[in-house]
Amino acid sequence: MKNKSFKKILCFVLASLSAIFAVGCGGGTGKPKAAATHEVLPVYKYTFGMLGKDEMPVVTFGGPIHGYIKDGYKPETLISDSVFRAYKEAGVNGIVGTANWVNGDYTDEVEQILGFTDKYGINYVTYDTSLVYSANHYTASLEDQKVKDRLAFYEKHESFAGIHCQDEPRYQDIDALAEAHQFVFDYNEQSGANIIAYSNMHPYWANNGYYSTDMSDKSCNYEQLVRLFMDKGKLPYLSYDKYPVMGSQEDETAIMDQEWFMNMALIRGWAQEYEVPFWVCLQVGSVYADRAPNENEFMWMLSSALACGAKGIEYFPGAHPMDGEGGMFETMDMGNLGLIELDGQKTQYYYYSQKASVQLKAVQKYLMNAASVGIMVNPANSPDANITNDFIYDMPDGYTFLLDNFRELKTVSDNALAGCFDYKGKTMLYVMNNSVKAGTEEVKLTFDNNYAYGVIQRGFTRHASGKELTLKLNGGEGALVLLR
Repeated sequence: MKNKSFKKILCFVLASLSAIFAVGCGGGTGKPKAAATHEVLPVYKYTFGMLGKDEMPVVTFGGPIHGYIKDGYKPETLISDSVFRAYKEAGVNGIVGTANWVNGDYTDEVEQILGFTDKYGINYVTYDTSLVYSANHYTASLEDQKVKDRLAFYEKHESFAGIHCQDEPRYQDIDALAEAHQFVFDYNEQSGANIIAYSNMHPYWANNGYYSTDMSDKSCNYEQLVRLFMDKGKLPYLSYDKYPVMGSQEDETAIMDQEWFMNMALIRGWAQEYEVPFWVCLQVGSVYADRAPNENEFMWMLSSALACGAKGIEYFPGAHPMDGEGGMFETMDMGNLGLIELDGQKTQYYYYSQKASVQLKAVQKYLMNAASVGIMVNPANSPDANITNDFIYDMPDGYTFLLDNFRELKTVSDNALAGCFDYKGKTMLYVMNNSVKAGTEEVKLTFDNNYAYGVIQRGFTRHASGKELTLKLNGGEGALVLLR
């Protein structure tokens, strides 16, 4: 009897707690209505090397280097087990090895790296001028025996996953770059491999001269450059960089570049037109600015990219670059650039990325298989208020970025940004606290009826229901919401 009574009381308590939790998270009563099934929209994604079909690329641009003196530190080498283990722990699944330039027959350094990337299951993209040398517009022939031998050297390593072709090409580079990309495409076809031809597009700059090898030549604008890149380069993805965090370290909050969302809206639109995914390169430290982003600012960049539909994340730089005596990167403070410092230690960005990777791994199968429809946000309350459907270049017919509402979702609170997606016919949202300020805030979504929701936040899944959904999010933090 005592056992039965205890079980009845326990069941009652658990049921009561469940009811309180559901109402508290969802703000509604009554039986939830089943969410509608909508037309399934096309999804564009791309993976390479050892990545699974639903695994989001998280790539560092710039691999670790041999030891270098800075502020009195001189490790023997950064090409060590501890550094590559740190990359893995930080959620990195790819390295573009631009710092590890393979020149001629000097392959010792990259062979050491490939040993570690094999061990930790990290894709490695080589910068090997015997195969592609973008600065000289040189691309090798697959029929050359020396080229066959070099490729055989890489093929011994499971983690060999690509060839770096060019970062930020100017319009005069495009024809030669197309040949480099074709070299990789042909290699994949011949060998049955799945390696990437890695090239990264410029950000938008108001000064069109940035897109020419001659800075006074303004004949090519940003749209023309991207279209040349896509029409001739034919990559199955569109990667670009834009570093929005500016200001001083003494500022309480950062100044955000007002071209961040505009640039993302343009790239997103052209990627949709060419039916490829887009990747966003994020600022890991004081990149071309005095301010090194704090955790909220780092998360704001990451969450806004995911909310806008990015299907790949890149970090620049992976390791603090060595750029010569008195160079720009060399003079930056220790710990303010890259996931790994020149002394071999983990920076704050290692820890930010490690925390972020818990959420990324939990949501990637949804984001990689969802079609981005647009975002809902109050532009006036955004750190970057340049959010609009008035674009400076031609977009595909019917293209939208900023939505008034989305299916069942009717309003979002002023501090919210909601990325709106179709996930296999269901409504999915990636919601963020659209603030870089410290502290946790309540972010509210209002729907047209009482629904059930699956919520993934900080890697954990919970369930809620109601006509209104309230999320408690730190500055820049995001959560995935799927209507049931």
